[in-house]
This record gives sequence, structure tokens and C-alpha cells, in this order.
Amino acid sequence: MTFKLPSESWKERCRRAFTLPEYLITLALSVLLIGATLGSYMYGLRMVQFTQPKLSASDESRKVIALLTEDIRSAYKIKLGKRTSTAFTELGPFTRQEASAIRIHPSTNTNSFIIYFWDGTNQALRRTTDNSVGAIVANAVTNELIFTAEDWRGNPYTNNNAAIVVGVTLQFNQIQFPRTTVGPSNYYDFYQVRTKINKRAYL
Repeated sequence: MTFKLPSESWKERCRRAFTLPEYLITLALSVLLIGATLGSYMYGLRMVQFTQPKLSASDESRKVIALLTEDIRSAYKIKLGKRTSTAFTELGPFTRQEASAIRIHPSTNTNSFIIYFWDGTNQALRRTTDNSVGAIVANAVTNELIFTAEDWRGNPYTNNNAAIVVGVTLQFNQIQFPRTTVGPSNYYDFYQVRTKINKRAYL
């Protein structure tokens, strides 16, 4: 004699509720999945904040170097000095040619010039074509002595010379995570761009 066990139909099995262990396992897997997703999202935000200062500094340095190269190579005369709120003061004779400002004359007209100068208040490099404040071409520049007049070997001149190579040093100091409060416990990124630009010779 054979006994046939009662079996529930497919519809009855579908209507049956979850047991407590099944519910707990499902809840635990859901929590792990949501936690992994949020962790990946927070890691992505952190990487964006980490790379943003680097990209900003490299982008600004490329732009300002390209602008300086165009102006210096087409210059008729170049002078180094200090830019105040009212005027440009050229470096005196027998002075090491290192300065925070450079005045570029595109032609023989002395009233036509371009000035790049370091703004210590805002820690920025500015460019102007008159005696105004000028436009900022690079931010977070911390070094004051940006420009040097050098010979072809890289030795700084002590007098103004017609055949000079202009050395440009830009040191950037930016907060690694811009949303944090500035203080001694924060992290900073330091970048330095160093290049030399030679003006074209006029016969």
C-alpha cells in the first residue's frame, strides 16, 4: 500500500509568507548593498575633492605660461621691478634681477606696455595694460619673486640687459579639501611651475 502525502498547489505556495529567518537574511543583504553603494558614492566625492585643486592649479599654470610666452616673445623691451598701487618701479642698477613684477613693451612706444605683478593681498598674479588693478591670471600664488632676468646659463643678471632670458617661477599652495576649515590641522597641496622664456631678437 502506498501513501500519498498531501501537496499544496502552486498558488498556495505563492500566498505563503516569509519566515523570520528569510526576512532577516533579506534585510541583512539589503543593508549591505545600500552600504556598499553609499560607500562607493562617498569615495567618488572624496576623489573629486582630492583632484580638483591639482586640476585647477595645472590648468591655471598652463594658461598663464601660454599668455606670458606670447607677450614676452613679442616684446621689444622688458623691465623687472615692483608694482605698487600707483606705478611700476624698475629695479636699480647693480641689483640682482629678481622681482615680483615685469613690464613688457611690445614696441618702441613707452606708453604701450603690459605689466604682470604679484598681488600679495589676494596671493594672485595679475595682468594689466595700464595703472589699474588688472585681471587675475593665476590664483593661490604664494611666492613673491616670480620673475628673474637670466643669461643663457641660468645665472641671474645684476643689471638690465637686452639679451635676457626671463625665468618664471610659480608656486601654488591650495587646500586639498576646499570644503574644510582652514587651520593647522588641514592638508595642503604644493605645486611649482618653473619655465624660461626668451624674447625674440630685434635687428
